[in-house]
Amino acid sequence: MTPDSLSLLVDGNVRKSSLDPTLFPGVPLSVLVHSGFARAHARSASSVLSEVKKLMNVTRTRSVTTVGHSLGGALAALDALFLALNLPSGSEVRGVTYGTPRVGNAAFAELLDFNVPDFFRINHRKDPIPIVPAQYLGFRHPSGEIHIDRKKNAVFCPGVLPLDCSWELVAYMHYSFQKVPIIPLTLNARTRW
Repeated sequence: MTPDSLSLLVDGNVRKSSLDPTLFPGVPLSVLVHSGFARAHARSASSVLSEVKKLMNVTRTRSVTTVGHSLGGALAALDALFLALNLPSGSEVRGVTYGTPRVGNAAFAELLDFNVPDFFRINHRKDPIPIVPAQYLGFRHPSGEIHIDRKKNAVFCPGVLPLDCSWELVAYMHYSFQKVPIIPLTLNARTRW
């Protein structure tokens, strides 16, 4: 199995599951996330926490920023919440992701917004990844989108569904007329991978 096929298997599973209460203490069972992302996160969570605590102690910092792109962005979102809930009180956790898919339901997005208020998602207007998994499947983005528009300007979009600057419909229409795989279907051909 190649890294690309493994990524496809993790990304392509759109079932939601509750967060592991041993990793995310006190999080309600109503907070649901993409089960593939949750499993991928769980494999490294304890190691990440241990190393971050060591580095914070050595560097005497109280600030941590998670960063990721695409699947890595989904893991960075989960890590941001995980670290915010598990690091010592007074720690500052931030997050910056690029072209990140939706990670969880509205309850997850609200929990991330509350615990990591400095979390930003940077999206290009024609990138298909930020529009999956679909909203009709119950997935939502947290607030804090920075949208790269057609003039290559970075536009801050406050709120969860900023209709005045979110280009989800534009991205969908752009890719629906091309043979670009949007998991698990190729939109114009309607064929399986």
